[in-house]
Amino acid sequence: MPYAFSSMDGVRIYFEDAGGSGPPVVFYAGLMDPLEWSQASGLAGALGGEFRLIYADHRGHGRSDKPHDAGAYALRTRVADAVAVLDALDIERAHFIGFSWGARLGFAVGEHAPQRVTSLVLCGNQPYTWEWNWTFVPLLTSALALARRNGMQGVRGGGRVGPR
Repeated sequence: MPYAFSSMDGVRIYFEDAGGSGPPVVFYAGLMDPLEWSQASGLAGALGGEFRLIYADHRGHGRSDKPHDAGAYALRTRVADAVAVLDALDIERAHFIGFSWGARLGFAVGEHAPQRVTSLVLCGNQPYTWEWNWTFVPLLTSALALARRNGMQGVRGGGRVGPR
C-alpha cells in the first residue's frame, strides 16, 4: 500500500495515485468520508482524462494512521501530511481539490505551503475560526462523541445525531 510519512511525527498517510499524464491534482474528502468518495465525485470523473489524479485519506481516516492525541490533528500537522504525499510522489506543485474538511485543509495548505499548490478548488468550508453557536458545530460535536462511545457504526447506523 502506498503511504507517505509526515515530517512532523511520522504518521503514515495513505494515498492512491490513479496516474495520468497531465498535471497532478490532489483530492481530499470531507470529515469521515473515505478517499473513495473523492474518486466517485463528478470532479474526478471530469478531470480523469486530462490530469494525474491523487487521492489521500486524512490522518485518522481510512487507511491512514489514527493518532489518539488531539494535538496530532492541528492544521499545520495536517498540512505536513499533504506535503508528504507530494514528496512521496516527487511532485513539486499540484492542484488541490478539497471537499468540506478537505477544503479546510486546502485553506491551510494555501497559507502554510503555498509554494506546493498550483491552484485551490475548495468546496463546502471556509478558513475562519468556527463559532460554537453555528448550527453544525453542536451536531458535529455530538457525532464525534457518539463515535467515541459507539465507534463509527454508531454514527452511520443507529445513532441519532441531530433533528430528523
